[in-house]
Amino acid sequence: MLTRKTKKRGETTPEQLQIGARIRELREILDLTQDQFAEKIGVSRGAVGNWEIGWGAKLENLQRIVMETDCSFDWLATGKGVPYPAHGIDYAISQLPPEDRDDLILDIKAMVKRRQEKYKAKSS
Repeated sequence: MLTRKTKKRGETTPEQLQIGARIRELREILDLTQDQFAEKIGVSRGAVGNWEIGWGAKLENLQRIVMETDCSFDWLATGKGVPYPAHGIDYAISQLPPEDRDDLILDIKAMVKRRQEKYKAKSS
């Protein structure tokens, strides 16, 4: 589990190294230099460099990265999942205004019914 304290300078844990690798991977996904990433996050380039080698990536730092890049906290902190999870169709539909959502659901139901009838006719 990620803690707020780090070991003495010169010691890194495997977890810290893995978090550092994910920070670097995220920066590369965003196609940013350490300087550009640091500016986006609001820290120094040295801080980013330290994080990438497993130093000083505390909980507050990870939260800041997530807030500024909109990446997955679970992925950044634990490696579970993906940096930017794809939202499914349910999420996309939920983002529509209610009146559009209702019309779309009716359209989808009609499409499914036509498809079912098509396959029923083929199997007969």
